[in-house]
Amino acid sequence: MRIELDRISRVFCGTPAVDALSLDVPSGALCVLLGPSGCGKSTTLRCVAGLESVDAGHIRFDGRVVDDLDPAQRDVAMVFQNYALYPHLSVEQNVAFPLRMRRVPRRAREAKVGEVLRALGIDDLARRRPKELSGGQQQRVALARALVREPKVFLFDEPLSNLDARLRLELRDEIRALHARLKATMLWVTHDQAEAHALGDLVAVLDRGRLQQFGTPIDVFRRPANRFVAGFVGSPAMGFVEVPLLGGRCRALGQAFATDAGTAHVAIGVRPQHLKIGAQGPRSTSALVLSVEPLGHETFVRVVIDGAPLIAWSPGHAPLAPGAAVSVSFDPDDLHAFDDDGARVALESAR
Repeated sequence: MRIELDRISRVFCGTPAVDALSLDVPSGALCVLLGPSGCGKSTTLRCVAGLESVDAGHIRFDGRVVDDLDPAQRDVAMVFQNYALYPHLSVEQNVAFPLRMRRVPRRAREAKVGEVLRALGIDDLARRRPKELSGGQQQRVALARALVREPKVFLFDEPLSNLDARLRLELRDEIRALHARLKATMLWVTHDQAEAHALGDLVAVLDRGRLQQFGTPIDVFRRPANRFVAGFVGSPAMGFVEVPLLGGRCRALGQAFATDAGTAHVAIGVRPQHLKIGAQGPRSTSALVLSVEPLGHETFVRVVIDGAPLIAWSPGHAPLAPGAAVSVSFDPDDLHAFDDDGARVALESAR
């Protein structure tokens, strides 16, 4: 099912939680709503589900306006962060609950519940109560309850945030496989960039209720539309060197650049992975080590270049100490530039 958000807004106490947001999610896509806490992503999801009404704009499913339809009429299933299981019901009773509400005959209901429990590998838990389950098991039960309805749209509100790292990886794999098999439209809310990149066909980056960028995960990473996206997407975060402009030219990282920014300053952005310790890249400059973060397979090094604090990268173990002078290299094609308003601008090497 195709989902269109046409300049929707939702206002609480005079403050817009969602502000003229437009999105067009193709049928069968898994679209991730990514952003910091309070950016409006969960409110957007609740508007799509019909749990919140929109104050302006329209929501369309396959071209049909659904603004006035209640949740039961929208054919969506929602999976929450806190599982939302009935504590007095067994696993199979929790999963069967939506079918009972639809008055599905008992035999058909039992067959469908058994099929879904087996598909998620939790059929051996059918008789247990939620309090007897681990967090990962409870989230699988919540997912099974959504699956059993066979909706056209799945809505996920940070469903993995309460799980440990290993379980998050496991469930991400299961969600990817599930999406490939069902080919259903899915909206997934998260603040976790790894989740967004691992799961999303498309990523919508939100801030203060507004859409900042919409595209594939790799496009958003490689070509951020503005400084907010550049600083939010990526871990560790992109570093910035703010320099004055004179006649459309500036100096940063020991190099001269030309830009079309029409402001007094420009921020040159570089990701840690593109600022390499001791590597022989197209361009290089000197840096002073502030601190070292060894991670075994790689090392991130906090450095100062021309007074600007940045993070550089080295493969494996880098035997560096604070106060050491090092050479760092980079490719000018990996740099980004933003004007004083945060908008992306062109950047070229200059002589």
